[in-house]
Amino acid sequence: MPEAQNGTPKLNAALAKAQAAFEAASKDALNPAFKGEGAKAKGTRYADLTAVVEATRPALTANDLAVTQEPMEALEGWVKVRTTLLHSSGEERSSILALPCAQKTAQAYGSALTYARRYAYSAMVGVVVDADDDGNAASGVGEKKTAVRTEPRKPDAAPTDDLEKEKALILASAQAARTPSDIDALRPRFNKLPKPDQDELSPHLTSRKAELAKAAKP
Repeated sequence: MPEAQNGTPKLNAALAKAQAAFEAASKDALNPAFKGEGAKAKGTRYADLTAVVEATRPALTANDLAVTQEPMEALEGWVKVRTTLLHSSGEERSSILALPCAQKTAQAYGSALTYARRYAYSAMVGVVVDADDDGNAASGVGEKKTAVRTEPRKPDAAPTDDLEKEKALILASAQAARTPSDIDALRPRFNKLPKPDQDELSPHLTSRKAELAKAAKP
């Protein structure tokens, strides 16, 4: 949950100006885990962490803003990153994002950390990203696994691009939530996701709600 939001008027004004100058992130990365037909036969394209930073850093710098990200100690099987937005006035806000990592390898943890950094950075500065290998190594998607979903989607499920955008929005909303009830309010949207995507996001929503509940205790 972002900290000190109400006490950062100079940061808020600077961020508003920066957001108006953000450029579109280039979708140069390919995610082979989500294949479609035609142009998407080899996978869907998305803006990776580098593209998102390159699209936003010039505007942030021009408005005396900077973003730092640091890995944090986490429970086994999880990665955690603290993202801080700083203004030259000394004002700042920060948030912590924790995500599960299915495999206990350096590659998987590195993949999950990059995935977490991309979503945390995007949510902090206010941009929406599509679904870095896109967390594939972290979620167990590898060469031996087919990219085709084995479980049929619900009739009202969105196409892949829209689905990834919706997942990104739910994650960003969960990170920006202030109370456990804010997490509960995301459930109707969460319930419309296909089961594999619910399984992917559920640990984050659960841990975020627990974090908010703990913070709300006197």
